[in-house]
Amino acid sequence: MPAKSRKTAHIVSLMTCLLLSMVVTSWAQHAQAQNTLSPSEIKNTDSLTLTSADLVRLIADDQVSQSQPVPPPPNFSRRQPNAAASATIVINYIDAPSTWDLAPQAKTAFQFAVDIWETQIDSPVNIVVDAYWIPLSTGVLGSSGPYSVIRNQAGFPQTATWYPIALANAITGTDLNGSSPEIVAQFNSSYLNWYFGTGAITPSTDYNFASVVLHELGHGLGFVGSMNKALTVGEWGYPASLPLPVNSFIYDHSTENGAGQGLLSFPNFSTVLGDQLTSEALYFNGPKAVAANGGNRVALYAPSVWRSGSSYSHLAESFNGTPNALMTYSLSRGETNYSPGPVMLGILQDMGWTSSLVYQPPTFLTLPGQLLLMNESRPDALNLAAYTKPGTGGSSNPTYSLTHTSNPNAGVTLSGSMISIAPAPNWVGSATVEVSVTDGVGSDSASFNVVVAEQLFFLNLPVIAR
Repeated sequence: MPAKSRKTAHIVSLMTCLLLSMVVTSWAQHAQAQNTLSPSEIKNTDSLTLTSADLVRLIADDQVSQSQPVPPPPNFSRRQPNAAASATIVINYIDAPSTWDLAPQAKTAFQFAVDIWETQIDSPVNIVVDAYWIPLSTGVLGSSGPYSVIRNQAGFPQTATWYPIALANAITGTDLNGSSPEIVAQFNSSYLNWYFGTGAITPSTDYNFASVVLHELGHGLGFVGSMNKALTVGEWGYPASLPLPVNSFIYDHSTENGAGQGLLSFPNFSTVLGDQLTSEALYFNGPKAVAANGGNRVALYAPSVWRSGSSYSHLAESFNGTPNALMTYSLSRGETNYSPGPVMLGILQDMGWTSSLVYQPPTFLTLPGQLLLMNESRPDALNLAAYTKPGTGGSSNPTYSLTHTSNPNAGVTLSGSMISIAPAPNWVGSATVEVSVTDGVGSDSASFNVVVAEQLFFLNLPVIAR
C-alpha cells in the first residue's frame, strides 16, 4: 500500500475509534439515565437504550399497488368483540393535544392495527408504545424499533445476545424496564394523503395508515438486526457494548448468506462481511419461518447498495403481492395489508415469541365422485370451496387449480372454485381428476372420480310399513 494510502487509512481508523468512543459514552449515559430498575435488579451493562438512529423505516413507494388486499388473519376476523386477546398493547400518544388529537381518525386506524397484533403474539406483560405523530424525512412513512434491548437474563435461550425488551419481558414474564416503554414508533404527519379507514380498498392516491402501523409495530416487537455497513466495512453489535463484549441481536443468529453461512461467522468489522450484506442474497433460516415459507429459507432485503434503516431488517421484494408482503421495505399507494403474514410470525417465533396462532395450510375434505349419464352435461357440478378447510394464514380467498385429468373425454373444467363437467359426445367411461388449493403460503391436493354411464341403476328399497 502506498505511504499516502496508509496514512489516510490510519487517520480514518483513528477518527472511527474516536467517534465510537463518543457514541459509547453518550449511549451509556442515556441508558443509565433511562433505566428505572435498581442495580440489584439489572446491571447497566446488560441493558441498552437505543436511539432514533436504530429505528427501522418504511419507505413510501409512489407506484400504485397492483396487489390484492390482504385481510386480517383468520383468527382475528373470527374474534368476538368481547374475546380476550393474548397480549395487551398500550399506546402512549405523545403530545396528543397538539398532534394525534388533530387527526382522530389516525388513532382509530392505529387501534385497529393494535387489535390485530394482540391476537398474534402471547405476552403476560403489557407492551407499551410511545407513538409520535411528527414530520419525518421525505419518503419515509414511519419508523420504529425497540426502546431498549437486554441480555444475559435468566430464561433467555441465548446468552451474550441482545433481546428486544418486549420479547425479553414476554420470555421472563417480568417487566424488566419498569416505567419505560417497550417500543418507540414515529409516523409522518407531513403526508396529506393518508387513508385512515380500515376497509379493504385503499384509494390509489393514498397510503394505508393501519398497514404502516402494523408494519412498524412488527419492528418494535423484534424484527430488527444489528448488522450495518459503513463504506465497505460490515459490522454487527452495538457501540454501547464496546470494548468487550460485542453482542449481536437474537435476530442475527438466524441470518445467513446464499451459501448457508451464518452472518455471525464472518469477522466483525470486515469488508468480507460488508460484501455479504449487499450480496442480494441474504436469508433468515429459522425453522418456524422456513416452515411458514413452504420449507424454503426466507429471503431478506439485501440490495447491492446498503440502505440504512431498510437493508437486512425487511423481507425481500419477492414477497410483494403475497400474504407476506407487510414486512417488505416499502408500501405502495393503494396497498392494503392487514396481516403480519405467516412468515413474519415464524420469524418472531424463532426469536422466542410464542403464539396461539400456529400456521396451517388450507386442506381438502374428501371430494365426492361425480356420476353422469352419457351425453349429460353438468355445469357447476362441484364447488371445491365447500370441501376446503381454510388455512390459518395467507389469503382468505385461496386459489384452486385443475392439475390433471386422466381422460380428457370427461370434459372437466375449472372456473374459480367451480368444477363443470361436459363429456365428449357418446363417450362412456371414467376419469380421475386431480386438483390443488393454495393460500399463497401452503397448499394441498386431492382427487375425485368422474363416471359417465349409458344408464343408471337404482336399488329398490323395501317399503316400510308405518
